[in-house]
Amino acid sequence: MQNESLTRNWIRHFSLCLCVLCGSHFSPLSWGEDTSPEAELASFQIASGFDVNLFASEMDGVLKPIQIRFDPQGRIWVIGSTVYPQLEPGQTPNDKILVLEDTDHDGKCDKVTVFADGLMIPTGIELGDGGVYIGQGTELLFLKDTDGDLKADERRVVLRGFGTGDNHQNINSFMWGPGGELWFCQGLHTHSNVETPWGIVRMNQAGLWRFRPRLKKLEGFYGSAYEPQNPWGYVFTDWGEPIVIAGNNSSPIYPVPGLTSRHLDLAPTIIWKNGQGRKSSGADIVGTAHFPDEWQGTLITGGYINNAVWALRIVEDGSGFALEDREPLIKSSSRNFRPVDVKFGPDGALYICDWFNPIIGHYQASFRHPDRDKTHGRIWRVTAHGRELTKRPELAKASIPELLNDLESPDRWTWQFAKRVLADRLAEEVVPAVQKWAADDKRSEPGLKEALGVLQSHEAATDDLVAKLADGVDPGARAYAASVVGWWADRLHDPVSILRRLAEDENPRVRLHAIVAATYVSDARALDVLAAAAQRPMDKFIEYAFAQAVYALDALQRVRSLLSNESTGAERRFALWQILIRNGDSRDLQNVLLVQDSLLRRNLEPLMLDAVRSRHVEADAHAAMVLGKPVREGDPATLRLAGLWKLEQFEPDLVNA
Repeated sequence: MQNESLTRNWIRHFSLCLCVLCGSHFSPLSWGEDTSPEAELASFQIASGFDVNLFASEMDGVLKPIQIRFDPQGRIWVIGSTVYPQLEPGQTPNDKILVLEDTDHDGKCDKVTVFADGLMIPTGIELGDGGVYIGQGTELLFLKDTDGDLKADERRVVLRGFGTGDNHQNINSFMWGPGGELWFCQGLHTHSNVETPWGIVRMNQAGLWRFRPRLKKLEGFYGSAYEPQNPWGYVFTDWGEPIVIAGNNSSPIYPVPGLTSRHLDLAPTIIWKNGQGRKSSGADIVGTAHFPDEWQGTLITGGYINNAVWALRIVEDGSGFALEDREPLIKSSSRNFRPVDVKFGPDGALYICDWFNPIIGHYQASFRHPDRDKTHGRIWRVTAHGRELTKRPELAKASIPELLNDLESPDRWTWQFAKRVLADRLAEEVVPAVQKWAADDKRSEPGLKEALGVLQSHEAATDDLVAKLADGVDPGARAYAASVVGWWADRLHDPVSILRRLAEDENPRVRLHAIVAATYVSDARALDVLAAAAQRPMDKFIEYAFAQAVYALDALQRVRSLLSNESTGAERRFALWQILIRNGDSRDLQNVLLVQDSLLRRNLEPLMLDAVRSRHVEADAHAAMVLGKPVREGDPATLRLAGLWKLEQFEPDLVNA
C-alpha cells in the first residue's frame, strides 16, 4: 500500500511538471477538494434572472455523461462513459444508457432506468424510428425495447466502418435534422470507409454525416483538415438552417455552402469571429416562453474548456450567419465543471450535461492518469426566476390531427417533438393527413415547413407543398423549399424550373440554397441554375457554394462547350461567361479578350480583371502569345491584364501606354 501511494504521488508530480513545461491548462484534482454538487453549484456565477438546481448526479448513477436527448414523453436519455479515454487491460466495458424521469415534476430526477449496458465509449445518441441510435466506435447501432419494460432487448448494427483514430473524434453528436435526417460528426484523425446499400461511402478527417434512415442512404460532407477540426454538435434555426458547433478553436460554421453532392477541399467561413479559441460542444436555441423575451433566439452552448455555458446571438450575415457574444449564462470557478451538452426540456427549462472532470481531454495528461475522474457526473437544470414553466405537452399518445396542429406551436420543443412523433407513426396514416392539413390556406408558412419535414421523414415526395413554400412570403420558406428540391430532385416533376427561379431570388440565402440543390439534379439544365445565380450579387458563402457546385456538376467543360456553340443565345452566353470567369483557369480569362461581340466583351472585361485580382489567377505559359497582338495595338483591357500578371516582355508597352 505504501509503494502504491508513493507511485500515485510520483505520477501526480510528474504530470504537473509536464503540464507546466507544455503550457497546458490542466491542473490535477487537489487532495481533499470538495466535489459535492453543493460545492459545484456554489462556484456558479449565473446570469441575472436565472436559477440553477441539480436535476441528477452520480447519486442517481449518472457517471461521465457525454450527451443528453429528450423523448416525446419528456424523459432524459443519457449516454456516459467510465471507459474513456481507454479500455485498460482486463477491463470489461460497461458504459450505459440511462433514462432519467421526473415523475412528480418538481425539477429533480426521481426515477432512473438502465436502458442498455455493456457499451464502450458511446459518443452519440438520438431517439427515433421506434428505438435508439447509438454511435459506438466503428458502428452505428440501433437498440430497441420490444416488450415495453424500457430496457433494450434488441441490438443491431445499422452501418459499420466508421474510423476510430481518436476516440473523442469518433462519430458523435447525433441530431435529427428538419427533414427527418440523422446528422452526426467525426473529427480530424478519423478515416471512415462505410459499407452501405448504396455502395461504400468514404470520408477522411473532419466532416459531417447525413443519414436518411428509410433509404439507408449515408452522405459525407467536408472531410478535410480544415476547421472545424473537431465538430461536436448541431443546432437548427426555426427555418431549419444548420449551425455546426466546434470542439476545436472556436470554429463553428454555417455548413450549407458545402452540402453539395461532390466537394472540393476548401476552408469554410468561421462564423464566431471573436471566439478567441473557446471550444464548445452541444447546443440548443432558446424558443420557450419560460425564458425572457430578450433571450429568445439565443444559441446556448457548453464551453467545456473554459468551465462556462456561453450564450451567442445568431445574426444575419448576407446569405449566412455570424455569432456574437452576449453575457454567459453560467461561468464557474470550478475547473471540474465541464458542460458538454445543453438541451431544452418540455417544461421550458434548460438542462446541462456536466462531464465533471479536472481532465477534459486526452492530450493534456496520461490516458491512465490517476486524477481522471470516473465517479462523478451531473445534469443541471436552469430556470428563469419568477416565470411560469411551460405546460408539458402530451405528445406520445396524441392523435395525428392534434400533432399536426402542434406543428404551429410557438414553443420549439413542442413542434420539434410533435414532428418526431409524426415521423415515427405509420406512413399510410400520416402522409394523407399531412397533405390534407397542409392544403388549408389558413396554415402558417412555419407550419407548412414543418409539415413538409414530416413528409421528408417518410420520403413521401410532393410537388404541391414544395411549390407552395417556393412561392412563400418569408425567405426562410423559399430557402427551405429550395433545399427540399435538392432532396427530392429525382422525384419532383420539374426541379430545374423551381431552382432557376429561386436562383434569381432577391434574398441571398434563397439563392445559396438553390445553388446547392442544383448539384443534386441529374439534368443538363442544372447548369442554368448556376447561370441564373451568376448574374446576382454574391458574398463569401455563395462564392463558396458556387465553386463547389461548379465542381460537382463538372460545369466548366460543359460551359466551354456551350460557349463554342454558335446557337447559344446572347443572354445565356453572358451568364455562362460569368460562371467561367468565376471558376475558370488562366486560359479561360484570356479568352475573354477574344470574344467577337464587342458589347459582350466590354461587359465581361471588368469581371475578368476583377477575377484575376480577387482569385489571384496567375498567367500560364501561353499568356504572352495570346496577349501579344492586342497589347501592341494598345487595347486597354489587355494592357491592364498584362500589368496585373507582371509580364516583363510587355513592360515597354505598359510604360508608353
